[in-house]
Amino acid sequence: MDNLRNSFPEKNEAELLRIEREFYKHFCDLILESIKAFSISEEEVSKRMIHKNTELFDQLAKQNRSVAAVGGHYCNWEWFGITIAQSIPHKALAFFTPLKSPFWNDKMTKSRSRFGLHMYSIKELKQLNSVVESGLTATMFGSDQSPSNPRKAYWTKFLNQDTGTQYGAEKHAIKFDTAVVFAEITKLKRGFYQTEYKLLYESVEGLEYGAVIELFTKNLEDQIKKKPEYYLWTHRRWKHKRPTDEKFEEEQKALREGRDQRLNPK
Repeated sequence: MDNLRNSFPEKNEAELLRIEREFYKHFCDLILESIKAFSISEEEVSKRMIHKNTELFDQLAKQNRSVAAVGGHYCNWEWFGITIAQSIPHKALAFFTPLKSPFWNDKMTKSRSRFGLHMYSIKELKQLNSVVESGLTATMFGSDQSPSNPRKAYWTKFLNQDTGTQYGAEKHAIKFDTAVVFAEITKLKRGFYQTEYKLLYESVEGLEYGAVIELFTKNLEDQIKKKPEYYLWTHRRWKHKRPTDEKFEEEQKALREGRDQRLNPK
């Protein structure tokens, strides 16, 4: 409720309670659907997660363009992950933060990679980069997660709040000169979803620092405002506050300058 109140100050308590109730109904579905992901068949899950506008990936593949695919924790991102590989011509990649439990880390990794998604731990970033350099890839980013280090985050306004955002998707797009695509997941009805792809940037060359993050954040925010009950409100999205010391401003300036140098090398 704290997250909802801060995100929608214009809504009254009755409206917020309605969103909360609807969220918990969806959240229960999401838990069961995530468990079902361990055993659901490829044929069945493909009926329940439809991918729309995949022609966009076909066009980019013809241009030999790899992709950074950005999305949020909205609707059912687990079923999106296990169906993406068979829906696009690119080799689908994703990297993750390992769970503390080796048992559950192994189970979740195997579940998510059942139908072709290639999973890499953040400790295996060099291996992922090597794969991206070697061929046509689409790398998935859940770019609305709370950053591990707020001093290295990109800070923006998201849902009426000063928000630290992971910079990885933009950094990846710059490093490998990829297109950037937004994956917008909607709930068609209970147990059925659709992912529609939108091209954010065909190229990041010449863009201002933070342009990718800003446009992704705007798209996700617009989506959440339409149907707020499908966002992950139990996540501690705003646990970090923006640092205010002078050293932080110097660090942010160095990050911006480093990014600009990579985009426009001398």
